[in-house]
Amino acid sequence: MRSRPPKPAAPKKAASPASSRPSASEPAAAGLLPELRELILTTRRSVAHGVNAALTMLHWQVGDRIRRDVLREARAGYGDEILSTLSRELTSEFGRGFSEKALRHMVRLAESFPDPQIVSTLSRQLAWSHFKEIIYLKDELQRDFYAEMCRLEGWSVRALREKSDCGDGVRAICRSSRRLPAWPRWLIPATEHGGGAGKRAPRP
Repeated sequence: MRSRPPKPAAPKKAASPASSRPSASEPAAAGLLPELRELILTTRRSVAHGVNAALTMLHWQVGDRIRRDVLREARAGYGDEILSTLSRELTSEFGRGFSEKALRHMVRLAESFPDPQIVSTLSRQLAWSHFKEIIYLKDELQRDFYAEMCRLEGWSVRALREKSDCGDGVRAICRSSRRLPAWPRWLIPATEHGGGAGKRAPRP
């Protein structure tokens, strides 16, 4: 039985001139893309800031509740025992963000900034990493000063750490305050009067 010869391949159709020309909608789309990209990126940043602010306020609320209802007990070891139990239960349910060390950070935040309105305002621009640097400064005026400078100047965590460790940020503002009398005096720690750089309390 003879095999049939293969059918000749159909000739390829030449691309029509219209398909090689750019679509009339492309210029309009190109004009919209930058604006749409900016809208998306802005919303992403806004959502990230909102999440950060909400988490910081959650940390403050957890720390404040523990501080008021647990650590006010004077019995030695009572607070540590409760923190350990809370951490074990919360970590098993919600993850490492509620370790015993993290809970101590939250308690320290509530101790350092007892006014939730201040924390709410700062949390719109400061990350939790900023707060963890600031809350271990021993001097209350220095904590207020560096928190406000991070808010106003947009300092990164690295810049905050460097300036608070060496005290350069405070000295610069103290010098500037002589030329700018309107600077809030309550934000200027007594660094040049024996306060030194940003001394820190020991971390847990």
